[in-house]
Amino acid sequence: ESGLGKSTLINSMFLADIYSAEYPGPSLRVKKTVAVETTKVMLKENGVNLTLTIVDTPGFGDAVDNSN
Repeated sequence: ESGLGKSTLINSMFLADIYSAEYPGPSLRVKKTVAVETTKVMLKENGVNLTLTIVDTPGFGDAVDNSN
């Protein structure tokens, strides 16, 4: 569902501000993603260089009926 904080979850999982410029903190109005966005981020974890590729999918699952 849109607006549930998937982008914020990614930031929290990797202790990085991957979406900092486009997605302000919770005290500010949060911009919803409106198009599929791919972001590549270079991280260093315990001396190991990692490339993280994130695909942000707005509205993924919005049409699923999970009422049961």
